[in-house]
Amino acid sequence: MTDVVAERAERIDLAHHEHVERLALSAGFSDAVAFRDAYHAENLTDRSWAIPAHGRAADYLNGCADAGRTPDATELAKIDPALPADRVAELLTMDDANVSELRTYAEQVGNNSADRVRAAELHTEYVKLTGTGIATSNDKTPIGASPSGVLYCQNRQAPARLRIEPYVTFPVDVLPEPIRSFVAAGAESMIVDPAFIALPLLSALAATIGGARKVSLPGGWSAPSIVWTAIIGESGTRKTPAVELATAPLSRINSEQQRQNAKALKDHEAALDRYDRDKRIWKSSKGHSDPPEKPDALRLIRHVVNDATVEALAPILADNPRGVLVARDELSGWCAGFDRYSGGHGGDRASWLSMWTGAAVTVDRKTGNSRVIHVPSAIVSVTGGIQPGILDRMFDRADRDSGLLARLLVAMPPRRPKVFTDKSIPERDHQRIRTLFERLRDLDFAYDIDGNPEPRAVRLTTAAQTQWRTFVNEHGEAQAAFTGDLAAAYSKLESYAARLALIVHCVRRAMSESPPQTEAVDRESIDAGVTLVQWFAREARRLYAFLGTSDADRAVMPLIEKIANSGGSVGIRDWQRTRAHPTADAAERELRELVEAGLGEWMTPRQDGPGRPPSKRFVLHALPKADETDNTKPRVAMP
Repeated sequence: MTDVVAERAERIDLAHHEHVERLALSAGFSDAVAFRDAYHAENLTDRSWAIPAHGRAADYLNGCADAGRTPDATELAKIDPALPADRVAELLTMDDANVSELRTYAEQVGNNSADRVRAAELHTEYVKLTGTGIATSNDKTPIGASPSGVLYCQNRQAPARLRIEPYVTFPVDVLPEPIRSFVAAGAESMIVDPAFIALPLLSALAATIGGARKVSLPGGWSAPSIVWTAIIGESGTRKTPAVELATAPLSRINSEQQRQNAKALKDHEAALDRYDRDKRIWKSSKGHSDPPEKPDALRLIRHVVNDATVEALAPILADNPRGVLVARDELSGWCAGFDRYSGGHGGDRASWLSMWTGAAVTVDRKTGNSRVIHVPSAIVSVTGGIQPGILDRMFDRADRDSGLLARLLVAMPPRRPKVFTDKSIPERDHQRIRTLFERLRDLDFAYDIDGNPEPRAVRLTTAAQTQWRTFVNEHGEAQAAFTGDLAAAYSKLESYAARLALIVHCVRRAMSESPPQTEAVDRESIDAGVTLVQWFAREARRLYAFLGTSDADRAVMPLIEKIANSGGSVGIRDWQRTRAHPTADAAERELRELVEAGLGEWMTPRQDGPGRPPSKRFVLHALPKADETDNTKPRVAMP
């Protein structure tokens, strides 16, 4: 270990201070004595960064920052002879290379060095973000920066109940073509988060593949092509148009199939009429000839259904081994169906829990020709939208304890303002997505010894198996950190990684001009499934944190997220425009309520010289940082 690295680490430790007047370039002092003598710093603790609080050197650095000018090392050394020019040069150039050396040092010496490195990392990001490292708050609370670039009051914390992780946009890039372009173009044309298109599209793709494929995994178990998704947003967030757009390709196939079904039904009824006539003639002839043969029962193909009761689904599933998609504008209707025939006791819940795994379902009916309907493998994917408050009411504690809610992949992006756009999805993207669905619909089945259709099992390549084992181990470790609702959600996410990988595999193969003769899920598809599950894990944590809050807290959450997405601070005039407040006083009053709720505080920029006083800004208290909130997500090395 070189002396210079040790010296830098020592200086970072020294610069790790609190209750200083200004925040700027961390590190760069020769030793603690020089720091205290030059800048009169006393009673220092261990949790912040510091620059000169007084003196001509501080004025010089502040003046350079305010003017957007790069400080000169030689000039600063002349102003304060206590700082050697080479040390000043290092002070002014704390960059990624320095941070990298400090990280290496921290790994070798341990102790509290990781905190020192974290300070340098955060500060480096702050300088990149703002062009300067100087800011202050009214009570001299230092201003920090999260790895995502969100500023916050460093030594203050938002109330724990409101510390919901910031939203991260759905990872569109991990999707294969043509669904990647379709999702991106659809989100842009509708002014919605890509998740509003991607989630119902994943459910529709899963339903189209359905009972034709399953993925075989190491350890002797398999995962079906079943995906349940819910997009969560308030009324007016364009959930319904997003679901309709994403499910339109399968709905189009379903509509064409219904036309064929209508013709088949008409022909079948005519065949039954002929059978009844021939049977009467046969009886009148006293059976001197062979009796007429009764037409086989008609199987009506379905792809999309709306009535989600198990009793209504059973005969449809008996005729459709590929399965169906339950698509609802409002998933509250799906939930309400659980109690329709059970006297409010949720009799359908147990059946739905089984159907998520593709298990067999047997239904005893009170009416109809078939009193008992047995479905050997119930393949049902589900999608729809729901408002957050309704979701909280519809999925009660029993639903959470049973794992019903945990079976849903969710997305709860912040609300986007509606603006005019003349953008639309290119016709080429529409055509490609239609072609994809048609090819997936035509996937063939395997058959058992009795000739009954069953899913064709798709194995993993050797490289994919290695990647899968790594994911399972790391995901299991992450799951062990949770209890209750999140533990249940994480247990289902493991299966979803395989299911999503299967969908990615089938999409890639369907659109390939020359697919391999041997069908196997490769590492690229597994990596895609794992990446998507990591995103869904984050959304699960956000959802359950939200469900643990009161109505009053929920009212301010969109405001917190809006400010966080704006960089963590906002001026009164900017807030007035953002929130369409009639006056600046109204905007300031709303921000003041956030201050009084302990969610942030006012920050007034320093004024140098005469002129108009700078306007104060609202700065959020610390929100969860990526290294605090994401430490349990599985991380699998990508190729």
